[in-house]
Amino acid sequence: MVVNIVKRPISIPPRRCTACRLWKGPTIVCRMPEPAGVVHKLYMERELPPKVAEVARMQGEDPDRKSLMIEELRDMIYEKGDCIPHRVDDDYLIKFLRARFWNVLHAYNLMVRYYSFRESNPEFYENVNPMSLRSLGDDDIISISPYRDQEGRRVICFKFGKWRPNKIPIVDLFRATMLLLEVGSLEPQSQVLGGVGIMDLEGLTLNHAWNLTPTVAQKMLALLATSMPLRTSQIHIVNQGWVFDTVFQIFKPLLTEKMRQRLFFHGTDRASLHKYIDPEALPERYGGTKPEYPYTYWLEHLSRVEQVVDELQQLGSDDLFLCRFLYCCDWDVQEAYGRIVKLIKLKEANPEWFFHKPIATYGELLNRNVKFALKHRDKRGRRVFVTRLGAIDFSNMAVTDLANLDDIWFELLLDELETLENGVTCLIDLSGYSLKSFRFLTPNNIRIGSAKTDLLPLKNIEFHVVNSSVFMNAAIAILYPMLSKKIKDQVRFHYSNWDSLHEYIQPEILPEEYGGTAGKQFDFESIHAQVLDRPNEFDRLLTNDSTPLNSPRKIFGKTATLDNNAMLEYEMNKNLDVKFREKADKELGETGGELTYTKIRQLRQQLNIYNENHQRALGCRRDDSFLLRFLRAKKFDVEKAFKMMQKYYKMKEEYPEIFKVSPPSEMKFMLEMQIQTMLPKKDEHGRQIYLFRVEKCDPYKIPVDYVFRSNVLALEDAVRSPETQIGGLVVLLDMAGLGFAHARYLSPHLAKKTVEVVQEAFPLRFKAFHVLHEPFYFDAILAVLKPFLKDKIRRRIHLHGNSISSLHKYVSKDLLPAEYGGNLGPFDNTEWRQTILDNEQYFIDLETYNHLSESCYQLGPSNGGDGDAESIDSLQFGDTETEDSEFDEDDRRVLSPKRNARSIQNIEEIFLKNGYDGMALSVSGTDLEKEVEELK
Repeated sequence: MVVNIVKRPISIPPRRCTACRLWKGPTIVCRMPEPAGVVHKLYMERELPPKVAEVARMQGEDPDRKSLMIEELRDMIYEKGDCIPHRVDDDYLIKFLRARFWNVLHAYNLMVRYYSFRESNPEFYENVNPMSLRSLGDDDIISISPYRDQEGRRVICFKFGKWRPNKIPIVDLFRATMLLLEVGSLEPQSQVLGGVGIMDLEGLTLNHAWNLTPTVAQKMLALLATSMPLRTSQIHIVNQGWVFDTVFQIFKPLLTEKMRQRLFFHGTDRASLHKYIDPEALPERYGGTKPEYPYTYWLEHLSRVEQVVDELQQLGSDDLFLCRFLYCCDWDVQEAYGRIVKLIKLKEANPEWFFHKPIATYGELLNRNVKFALKHRDKRGRRVFVTRLGAIDFSNMAVTDLANLDDIWFELLLDELETLENGVTCLIDLSGYSLKSFRFLTPNNIRIGSAKTDLLPLKNIEFHVVNSSVFMNAAIAILYPMLSKKIKDQVRFHYSNWDSLHEYIQPEILPEEYGGTAGKQFDFESIHAQVLDRPNEFDRLLTNDSTPLNSPRKIFGKTATLDNNAMLEYEMNKNLDVKFREKADKELGETGGELTYTKIRQLRQQLNIYNENHQRALGCRRDDSFLLRFLRAKKFDVEKAFKMMQKYYKMKEEYPEIFKVSPPSEMKFMLEMQIQTMLPKKDEHGRQIYLFRVEKCDPYKIPVDYVFRSNVLALEDAVRSPETQIGGLVVLLDMAGLGFAHARYLSPHLAKKTVEVVQEAFPLRFKAFHVLHEPFYFDAILAVLKPFLKDKIRRRIHLHGNSISSLHKYVSKDLLPAEYGGNLGPFDNTEWRQTILDNEQYFIDLETYNHLSESCYQLGPSNGGDGDAESIDSLQFGDTETEDSEFDEDDRRVLSPKRNARSIQNIEEIFLKNGYDGMALSVSGTDLEKEVEELK
């Protein structure tokens, strides 16, 4: 149920720019031109053709009363408030009225069902992009005729027998069907005439039947019959067999009499089908006279229709989510927008801190009663949210689990208008909380938790701390300065003074343990029911890839002006060409779907575990796109990918002078020397080609570190592309002009570091190295490198001397500049260089992550020595396999070494030793700051 927050629905038009288009990359997806005389086109003209207009009048569309009926429906939406449509303009309301023959009440009920269906099935509407569903057309599962039947209706054919459930998830079938109906509902003619469906069941097997559960059947009927503003006038079943008879038993009890009247069964009897659909509108496979055209013709057309793009971008918009922020910001759009932007960035950098799994998986956490909301409100009408830190068992509970519990409860609380108005009172009970558990309250965790609390869409939030001790207060004093001012101002300490607590929370709603009169303890059964009785409330938080509904993906159409690196890379992955998807599946084992996301989650979990147990954390991005780089480089072996991440950051920490990601503006002078470039075209295997010319590299003008850093810059730019991550990189090294002065670039130390990057530390697949114009003494140079090279890399090195024709056996002339016998014209890196310079902010942002984060403070020396030295520093280069080699026997030993738990001294002993045994936190901010300074 959607909460009616405002008197009138909120409609915030999406902000869009050319950088944030729904479809990216090539717009032409067909491999052959559209046949002459055949037009795949939506007719969006508002004025109906005469014959269609006559049908509309027969259905109740009266030009004289049309405006009045539209206004009546709009008023009904405002008054009843059962749904909050994302649009209430005339064109949008008309399609609901036409779908119900201009019966205003029936049109309103349809709209309520429509938005209820969208809420219950968010996975069908997230990131709607026809290009991502083209595989259904490529596999000939769905086809749409460019011709209409004799009644002027569109004809859509579903060939379920060609669907392979292990390749295409059933959710994609729903998404494709939803998309076709949504797009069809934009066409005025189809609004009036409806559509016709053909269900071709040839080849239907029991494997298909297993996927057609009663729940699936209900959703399918909702899409085709009860919840969409487009009528399906007829459904024709052809080529059905005994399997269908079994499947139909699932659907039959769900069908109303009207639905049954729209179903027609024909088997292989084409004459029976032709009684309802003229052969002139059917393809030859159904006894028709027309050829069958691929689904991709429609995709190419839809990507160019502005109205379609606009509508599909709004399908994933969550107005309830946006209204929460508008409400807490007193309807100040700019302030609400700013808060959402901050939340987006926080989520992308720390997705594990937000609700991301089905609610059923949190049952055990809920039963521990660590966090929960009371059913009653305090004296100011605020909901009371209790956190019992003493119930936390950090041996099998992560800090991020607690953050997820917050999301579960606040999703329910923020649905309440009274909570949005009055806020939340947080009661924090420190009874039984071990001071040793404070080791999990690292500066990074406090920063994230504090930022997340600040961004909650609440007007008021207050914290009351009870059952704290002197020593506990002393420990809190260390953490207190790290909190935001907003949180500091709202913290109250009561110790065990219940009268002080009752000034804010009345004793009638508290149990005896808090000086209350509401029984001996909390009624946890009643408390849990608040969550367990409303599981659907949490389904809408999840998308098909288990990320929060109100994540950047969810509201991207509403905040399209964001320039966010993770979002851009997510878009590139989402719109990845089918050729590269197939290559990733075949060569890397990237099957897509839930298995891929499971691997991503496993890698992120390893990263989180490492960071929680080490003072020097891996300060990397944690979004899916970034982690995919390392998984692809290691063929989705999670442990190998994590090991590569460790080495990637170790290189950057130990040798920043050569592996630092420099702002391109600092390297501009070198880039302009035309030394290197990424060639504009990929080879036949989809590999990017990197060309480096030694002759243009003056050893007297360019320091050694700048040469390495310019190459690192080029690699960091190349690895952003999912196509390059999958296809790999080919390096062309032109040694013409190599002199003895260049020897400084090839010292054993630097040679070893170069090999380490190629073989072990950088998330790219280096597929070949072609050396040109090498001098007679190059063998001596190669001898420096050989001790560090593995056999597989050695086999990928090709020496061509001065033979350009030898190079052409591996790299086509069409890919090469004229200097190398190619057809691209003279060498010129202007376009590539400008791309690098234009993305300066990306490289600046990247460098902020590229480090091992030191803790801001230490409570005492580690009894076991430097815990980090045992993890990062113990990693040895040279024991890691390349991405295509055999499994290294030592891999698990290096990845998961036996580690002693990093110990800390007892916090109480430290305070007693330093004479702080009598210190207590004061409510006064001034006194508190003074005590903190004294403690320091």
